[in-house]
Amino acid sequence: MNIVILSGGSGNDSLIKGLKEMYPESDIKVIINAYDSGKSTGICRKVTDTLGVSDIRKNHIRMYQALNQNPDKRIIEFYNNRYNFTKGNEIEEISKLLYNWNLNGLVKVVERFFNNSLARAFIYNDFNVSNIIYAQMFKDNGYEKTNKFFCDLLGLDDFVILNSFDNVYINAITESGNNILDEGDIVEYKNSNDKIKSIAYIGCKNRLNPKAIESINDADFIIISTGTFWSSIYPTLDYGCLFEYINQSAAKKVWAINNTEDKDSYGVTSNDFIDIIDTMGLNLEDFTILENLDSIDSLHEENSNYNIKYYSMGNDNGKHDPSKYANAIMCCYYDLDN
Repeated sequence: MNIVILSGGSGNDSLIKGLKEMYPESDIKVIINAYDSGKSTGICRKVTDTLGVSDIRKNHIRMYQALNQNPDKRIIEFYNNRYNFTKGNEIEEISKLLYNWNLNGLVKVVERFFNNSLARAFIYNDFNVSNIIYAQMFKDNGYEKTNKFFCDLLGLDDFVILNSFDNVYINAITESGNNILDEGDIVEYKNSNDKIKSIAYIGCKNRLNPKAIESINDADFIIISTGTFWSSIYPTLDYGCLFEYINQSAAKKVWAINNTEDKDSYGVTSNDFIDIIDTMGLNLEDFTILENLDSIDSLHEENSNYNIKYYSMGNDNGKHDPSKYANAIMCCYYDLDN
């Protein structure tokens, strides 16, 4: 089965784990955008003038963990740990970490990053080493070669697909007309009195990645999974009108609503989300909308206008139970009751 998931970095964590446990032979592709510009990713974008790396990195490590019962702790540290580095001594300190992780072949990548004069303007506190490596390799080799390099390192197939290679930054517009100019501020917004209503793209060329279109055309099953709505889900669907290719697809389609309120969509209900996506132009009549009975009450509201199914899928600090989530998704695919 060819499964395409549209989500962010951590939004499909439980889903990938559950699907791979249930259907280990399934061919899963994940379409994401790379517009993250917060924290360490934002600094890496400024230094290398590339797209954001974080959601690509997160999908790689989550698929690796889903497929390995005993993952290499060194790989986990490389991908997940964050460090404070001494200004002017970053290369030496990061190189020691890479040697400890048996990734000494990547030291020259770090050297190229910090030999860029732009890199010297920043303090590298609470910083993820893999973000630096990914960003510099994006600059040196392009997105697809970098993606393949790390998939080969982790023993994965080449499963992460960018919606577009356009080096875009996103802004948000609120109901009052206020502009939120940074993606990092969007995900931390938390204002139910002046909700975000749309996204604007800086550097927009509306060019889609042909592989994203191809994967949708080849899909048997398209899943819009959970994730940060205004930075991950909405821009991936909206940019270049990718949603139009989903509308044309004959695949089965499911959209899973989040468990909790993210800060970018504080006070937004499940029916509000449905209205936003419907207004975008995605044909929700083709979808089963999946809502979790264990979510907060406002995210599993009744709605008689669409095909909505309600399942108990767990809620551990916003995370679905992987097995219950995957089971509910596949019940929707096969039109089964839970």
